[in-house]
Amino acid sequence: MTQSTLATINDRHAGFYYTSAGILNTEATPLEHLALGLAHNIVANGSRKQLPSGTTVVNYAKANGKYYATVGIATGNVVPVSPRRYWPAWASETSVVFEVVWVTKIVVVPDEYFINQRQSLPVVDVEQVANYVLRNNR
Repeated sequence: MTQSTLATINDRHAGFYYTSAGILNTEATPLEHLALGLAHNIVANGSRKQLPSGTTVVNYAKANGKYYATVGIATGNVVPVSPRRYWPAWASETSVVFEVVWVTKIVVVPDEYFINQRQSLPVVDVEQVANYVLRNNR
C-alpha cells in the first residue's frame, strides 16, 4: 500500500504525502488513498507518534501528473486501530492513525507549490499548500 510520508512538522502544520511507492497487490492510486483518509477523517504515519490538537493538516498525493490536497485540523486523538483497517496493504503495522476534521474537499494544487518536494515537503511549503487549498476550495 502507499504509505504516507510525514513532512517536516511543527506544532502548527503537518503534511502527509501519498506516493505510488510501496503499493503492494492493490490497484488503488495515491489519490484513492487520499480520498480514504478524507472519508474516514484520518491520516496515518509510521514515524510520528502524536499529532497535537489544532495542528493544520495537509494531506496530499500525486496522481496522473497532478498534485491533490485537502486540509483539516488535527483533533489530537490517536485512532486505536491498524492503518490496514482503512488501507489494507499498508506496509507497517506499527504506524499510527490520527483523527482529523477535514475542512476542505480535495483540490488540485499547481506543481509550483511542490518544487521543494523530496521525500517530504518543507513545513513552509506545507503552510503555502494549506493556504492555497483553503482559498480555492470551491
